[in-house]
Amino acid sequence: MIKYLSNTAAVLTMSIILGGCGGGSSEPPKTQAVTKVYLFGKMSSSSRVATIESGITVPDGIMVNYSSPLGATTGKYPLRSGSIVPSGPVKFSPNDIVFTEYNLSDRKLVFKFLNTPELNNKGITKNIRSGTEGDGVEVATMYFILAKPNVLPILPTPWQDTAALIGEDSASQGIYYAEGLNLNFVTAFLP
Repeated sequence: MIKYLSNTAAVLTMSIILGGCGGGSSEPPKTQAVTKVYLFGKMSSSSRVATIESGITVPDGIMVNYSSPLGATTGKYPLRSGSIVPSGPVKFSPNDIVFTEYNLSDRKLVFKFLNTPELNNKGITKNIRSGTEGDGVEVATMYFILAKPNVLPILPTPWQDTAALIGEDSASQGIYYAEGLNLNFVTAFLP
């Protein structure tokens, strides 16, 4: 009997050691699409970004976190707080996101930023400028949910808004809409 129990204990011990503690090495399913928004292009040397207005079509398979009446299947609705946030080296403040809207019919997402002139929380003037290297300068992050875990949508390549309205603020000219600037959208899929 003792020999039987010893063998059983040895088999159980080896099973636990070889099997791990209740799990394999698989990674958790991807459920989020986190999209960084980059401002790309050449600005005049003496100006800063004053406004950004963009409209993009959200690909199928990505769900947008918007606020609507129960059961709504059509219409335009604002995004919930935290769905799009300032990010990057020189941040807009959360209050600078002045408008968001998602159209259920055509999946069009519109957002507007207004770079207010007051100082940011680090006491540095918000001199946001575009970039001409890589994807550009990061200005915002958008958070989406995948419609089905691990089912990754087909994204436009490149995913960009070449018709974005970028207002430049220049001491000599005031605010004017710049040409040759666009927004690039780079998405990572996360658990």
